[in-house]
Amino acid sequence: RVPTNGTVTFKGSPVTVGQVIAATDIDKLSYTASSADLTAPTTEQLGITVKDGGGGVTSGTIDFVIQPKNVPPSVANKSPSLVEGQTISIDPSINLGDSYDETHPHTIVIENVVTGDQGEFSYTNAAGEKVVLAAGKSYNLTLAESKTLVFAHNGSEPNKEGAIKPSYSITVTDSGGGEEGVSSSTSGKVDVVLNITPNNDDPIFNYGNGGIGS
Repeated sequence: RVPTNGTVTFKGSPVTVGQVIAATDIDKLSYTASSADLTAPTTEQLGITVKDGGGGVTSGTIDFVIQPKNVPPSVANKSPSLVEGQTISIDPSINLGDSYDETHPHTIVIENVVTGDQGEFSYTNAAGEKVVLAAGKSYNLTLAESKTLVFAHNGSEPNKEGAIKPSYSITVTDSGGGEEGVSSSTSGKVDVVLNITPNNDDPIFNYGNGGIGS
């Protein structure tokens, strides 16, 4: 048998069941593990039968032990866009890197919240309650809670002189992806900055009390 999670090659070509290889060429065998996401070490086997030419035959396996390799978490949605007056989801699109980290402790921290007086950031917690993010505070969210992040723009002019773009910082830390000797890895502090497009407001006619002269 040949491994199903990876490829064994001989002189650069995949090995097939039943292939005969001379003992003098055994060092030309090579194994390449697949990039499959692992939650724990796994063993792949190459079945071999050795014949000595004099009628002696013995069978066994060559074992390949594959260790999980940690992939650091990442944040994809770093610059959400919306229109003046709009309320949108700003799910940061977090990738924990490995399925191992989805079932082991990880942290998602949001801080450095800036609204620029243009609206509010909020999310829905595990109890179903709306939590408004305030400047100067730090928030620990679950992965599910991070997917409920929204920003509600209050309709103020985003392109007026001195306007500040709404933003926040987010740091994601995983559990090491199951890799031996790795306890955790982090996305680093990622700044998320919103891009707001001004809305073309309708003009307003103010009718005063002035008279029309003759």
